Amino acid sequence: MSTSLSRMARRTLSRASSTSSTSSTSSSPLSSDIKALLKLPAASPKPAPSPGTLGPLFQSLQASERHGLEPRVWLTLGTAAICTVNSPDSLVELYDYASRDKDVRGRAGVVEVMRETGLKCISFNGLIPDDQQPRRAASSPRTRRHRSSAQRYDPVSPSPDHGILADSSEVSAANIDNILARGRALWDDIYHPHHDKLLAKLGQSHPDLPVHILSSHYSPLLSNPPGQSPIGRVLTSVIAITCLRAQTGVGPQVTSHVYGLKKSLGGDGEGARGDKVVQGQEWLVSDEGVRWVLETTDEISAVIGQGRAFGGARS
Repeated sequence: MSTSLSRMARRTLSRASSTSSTSSTSSSPLSSDIKALLKLPAASPKPAPSPGTLGPLFQSLQASERHGLEPRVWLTLGTAAICTVNSPDSLVELYDYASRDKDVRGRAGVVEVMRETGLKCISFNGLIPDDQQPRRAASSPRTRRHRSSAQRYDPVSPSPDHGILADSSEVSAANIDNILARGRALWDDIYHPHHDKLLAKLGQSHPDLPVHILSSHYSPLLSNPPGQSPIGRVLTSVIAITCLRAQTGVGPQVTSHVYGLKKSLGGDGEGARGDKVVQGQEWLVSDEGVRWVLETTDEISAVIGQGRAFGGARS
């Protein structure tokens, strides 16, 4: 099955890289009835507003540093949770909080973590192009909206001078084998010892399902070339848990990624994979650390997504 998957994945990635990204912006006009239906309050057409009192919530996030965690950890979790509950204004507030009193390079570091987190959220929060926003990248509407908000509120742009990756990860004939191998290694690492069994089960739903999961998500998006992203193996599992927990209704998937987080250090620690070592990672993958990830995600979801006061009852 592995050989077959590899061949199908190469065809999938080759087609994707050769397909034009342009699309027609013309469309038939919508009737007033359809417009009204699209705007029905019951459909929740608008993103969640910021509660406006997020300081205590962000302070509680930052308090995780007492366990030895570096700011990159709570910033990753906070970004992933806010992207999932869909509150662009809250994401801007998180950026303001995390970048306060920092110079340009420090703010650039915050931007890098938040935008890389938002990018990986695509795999868990959806992938839908938005023809109404042609200047923005075609990605998850939630993820796209939040990344655009961060750019709008700060002048820091991707630049090697600021320590931020500026190049995109294009798929080519020269790197496709390495990309596919990298993605398969990440899949195996997260789901071992059930990695092969799970791919076979996914293939029973549709023979292309495991192909797209591996070649469209785990390979080019969730895995990284060594040293080229602030979001490595450990924090990728944190993003997965956070997004899925905030979505609700996907308990088995959350459980799978909890196991993935607890196994993420392997035998030699994350640094052995070429990723940036996460300060406090040993605590993060412990039962206490996993509990912090789950409970913090629940708190963010309640405060921002459900309108509950921080530390209190729902309003």
